Amino acid sequence: MNATKNNLLAAAVMTALSLLGSAASADSNIYENLLDSSVWIVNETEGSRGSGVVVDAERRLVVTNYHVVGEASHTDVYFSAYDEDSRLVTDRATYRSNHNTLRQMGMAARGKVVGTWKKRDLALIQLDTLPEDVRGVKLADSPVKPGEAIHSIGNPGLSDSLWVYSPGRVRQVHQKAWSFSDGQEVDSRVIQTSSPINPGDSGGPVVNSAGELVGVMSASSTTARLMTYAIEASEIRELLDWYNKEHPDAGAPQLASSGY
Repeated sequence: MNATKNNLLAAAVMTALSLLGSAASADSNIYENLLDSSVWIVNETEGSRGSGVVVDAERRLVVTNYHVVGEASHTDVYFSAYDEDSRLVTDRATYRSNHNTLRQMGMAARGKVVGTWKKRDLALIQLDTLPEDVRGVKLADSPVKPGEAIHSIGNPGLSDSLWVYSPGRVRQVHQKAWSFSDGQEVDSRVIQTSSPINPGDSGGPVVNSAGELVGVMSASSTTARLMTYAIEASEIRELLDWYNKEHPDAGAPQLASSGY
């Protein structure tokens, strides 16, 4: 191989490595920007754990799955915290054992379930407090399309860590009906993705490459590999539109009645 070909090959390799580095850096930035608005939800009433995302910081609203909150009126909600060396704390036992301290710091909140939509597997939680630097994640104006990259954060129970990042691709966007093992029937517009999902990831944010919310994780196929489903953002927008109305339309989600 002559010198010219060697130089061309070296240039091609360097370009490819540069592109890979840029993509990894972009994904890391998306994770960092999404992390502050992502939450870990602990539902002691029904013994469940899940994830969620702040969609309206002014009104302290978090969206998650119905199957995460169930019939509970309240949940504990945690934001990501850092240790004295500025390292992200990912151990779930640390959060639970330091609940009162985190409450005083504003990194843990009491959440009131203010709206549920069982058929769409969605729920709204209003927090009694919110860290000052947290901003709501903007809902995407346009739906994602097959082939687009997506990014999510969840809190899988089988993992040793909280705030776990998962990349993926959109496989399709479509209407889907299914039932959970407890009998809950869901019929919703979903994003079919290649992202892995495990118990505890449910309700976690799914964003596009611009960091805009395109859905929340909900379920996965038990018979196929890397076939997971996120409730699409149009369903979340409809739930928020209902919440904004003084009198919900017939058939809309119902307000929880209990107070803080």
